[in-house]
Amino acid sequence: MRAVWIALLLCLKSTSHAAEPSHCTVEHFKAKLVAAAPGLVNARELRFGDRRLVGLAVGATPLADTCASAGNSRLDGRFCTWYLNTGRGSAWLGPRASFHWFYVPKPTSNSAYLAAMHVYGDPTTWAGVLERYAALLESEAGPMIACLADHRYLAFGCNGMKERGPAVFAALLALSGCSPARSDEITAALWPDKGGWVTTEDRTAVAELGAKLGAEKSNERLRSKLAEIFAR
Repeated sequence: MRAVWIALLLCLKSTSHAAEPSHCTVEHFKAKLVAAAPGLVNARELRFGDRRLVGLAVGATPLADTCASAGNSRLDGRFCTWYLNTGRGSAWLGPRASFHWFYVPKPTSNSAYLAAMHVYGDPTTWAGVLERYAALLESEAGPMIACLADHRYLAFGCNGMKERGPAVFAALLALSGCSPARSDEITAALWPDKGGWVTTEDRTAVAELGAKLGAEKSNERLRSKLAEIFAR
């Protein structure tokens, strides 16, 4: 079933900005920016009342600094921090053991790049990439929002916070009710460097997945909770 609606999403154009919640503006999110903790790489910290959302390069930030930023905010025995990439060697065991870990491939539709990724076991089609992001949102959006709502802290990111992490941020914005196009616009204002492979259309397609999840009736409370926090 997931494959059906992902195929439909690939054909959709960006939706209108009409009827978006009031928090869905670049100005609103820029106004929420505060100085990120020292040591966090390529980090942006957003403060919504007493709730903190941090997007950072988890893989490039010293483990101690990422843990210190989270403080006592934990869910299921791990910090309220999501690591969205992976690496090789013992240096990567710390993030995977201390944080919630869900690997997603680079959010790019570039066919040349995708064709080369079979050696790593990544999807070699754009539809396959979107399926991974849909799986991430279905599995982790609830716990992520629970961290932000109940533990007052949420952090997430990949190795450089240029591709995977910002795409997930855009999807969360869309889940909260922002249009996919506006979600990409806000994300680009906070993290302008998309890396060398990700396009605006690619990230907007990932945001479409968040909009789809948020539109499901069973996720109405989840969407409302996130929107209420973002509006503060």
